[in-house]
Amino acid sequence: MRTRAVLFVALVCMLLGGDLPAGNVAVRYKEGLTHGFLTLNALEGERIAVGDLLEVVRGDVVTIRLTYHFKDGSVQDEQTVFSQRRNFRLISDHLVQKGPIFPQQSDVMIEMSSGKVTVRTTDEKGKDTPRNRR
Repeated sequence: MRTRAVLFVALVCMLLGGDLPAGNVAVRYKEGLTHGFLTLNALEGERIAVGDLLEVVRGDVVTIRLTYHFKDGSVQDEQTVFSQRRNFRLISDHLVQKGPIFPQQSDVMIEMSSGKVTVRTTDEKGKDTPRNRR
């Protein structure tokens, strides 16, 4: 989960833009196979979503998929791919949020090989707003 947190912070920094200093995160222990079954509860304790976390390793490439299914039918699905050769290096990240729980439907794709970030959002009225950034 620590690696997931590092990747999340990296994603947020990339989306916010700007020139933030970054250091390499050395691989001390290689990631391995993980399968977790998650629940997401409101502050009052009511279960609002169930999730599935799957981490698969092929060589030095790790793929993590985290999916939450909400009671109202909403879905949050994220797939992160990174390399763990000497240092952790993000390869790609794809996040989709759709359904009533999300005021703005979104589809965010980061491709490190091209440096391209694609953000597609849909507002409450169904208006699509694609944005690309390099």
